[in-house]
Amino acid sequence: MPPLWSSDVQTLPPGGVEDVAREWIGLPVRFPPRPGETIDGFRILRRLYNGLQGTVLAAVDDTNGREVALKFPDPLATADPAWLERFARKEWAGLKMRHPNVVRVISQPPGRRSACYYVLEFLEGQTLTATLAMDRPTPEQVANWLRQAARGVLALHRRGLVHRDIKPDNLFLCREGRVVVVDFGTVRIEGLPPIAAHQPGRQVVGGTPGFMAPELYAGERGTPASDIFALGVTGYWLLTGHMPYGTPEPPLTPRFDPPPLLTELRADIPPTLAAALERCLSPTITARPGDVGELLAWLDTPPPPPCSIPPRFVPLVERLPPRFYRVGFWGMAILCGGALLKCCAGPS
Repeated sequence: MPPLWSSDVQTLPPGGVEDVAREWIGLPVRFPPRPGETIDGFRILRRLYNGLQGTVLAAVDDTNGREVALKFPDPLATADPAWLERFARKEWAGLKMRHPNVVRVISQPPGRRSACYYVLEFLEGQTLTATLAMDRPTPEQVANWLRQAARGVLALHRRGLVHRDIKPDNLFLCREGRVVVVDFGTVRIEGLPPIAAHQPGRQVVGGTPGFMAPELYAGERGTPASDIFALGVTGYWLLTGHMPYGTPEPPLTPRFDPPPLLTELRADIPPTLAAALERCLSPTITARPGDVGELLAWLDTPPPPPCSIPPRFVPLVERLPPRFYRVGFWGMAILCGGALLKCCAGPS
């Protein structure tokens, strides 16, 4: 079966985010169906995820036999007046993308859906968080994962999208080795105003504490530089198991003191990889890579070859063990003694 993506990006989906939200008006919000049940021609197989953002189910599209994932919003979230717009933005953002390192949202024909949900490509594998829990990756593996994640993030930025929640939980490692950026829950869409907070006076912050750039803690909406910072934190954590700036919850803000150098925490990290990630981690936006393309150039730089220093010349006195010299000394002493006795005895 051919992949669900064919190029880096696709043309904009028909209409704007308002049109996607308008399509949902009048659709009921229902509890997710159970395994074995069918909704709109999708046969539910099993539950993949259940959280605050909603429920994700594995299903088979009976119209073509393809396995997909269905994402249902939390029915209790409908008390938030902005929930529909937020969920519609997730679907619309996914519909814009066609990239192997970004999860694809699959467009549905008008009138097929009888409830509020959207359809995603099915991914078989696990998040990088789950991967790290099983085994400690090599620096080469981490660099490969980061390259793929960065390519996905770069594709988002080229379409005017800022993810704002890059972290190992939102980077999915497929069985074939492909890394996919998932979850558009906090995506910022260029040209659209922020969604109003449900509770008056509540600060809406995009991202996860510890992975958020300083400007997000300061209340800014986030830019591509914020995603670059999160990629740096992700790489630091994957390599060392430590968060460079801790994980304080807003409104608390990290101190952003310089973290321990990567090469101090792990000696096998190539200097080029360490330098790239440490630039991403800068609290100052202008000190980070200018864009994800620049970061990719750093990540694609091969590490320097091992230094080939010619072996040091070792004198004979250091190469032979002390026993050799003791045996040689007594041997020479016996020979010299014998020769001396023979000379003293004179001719026979």
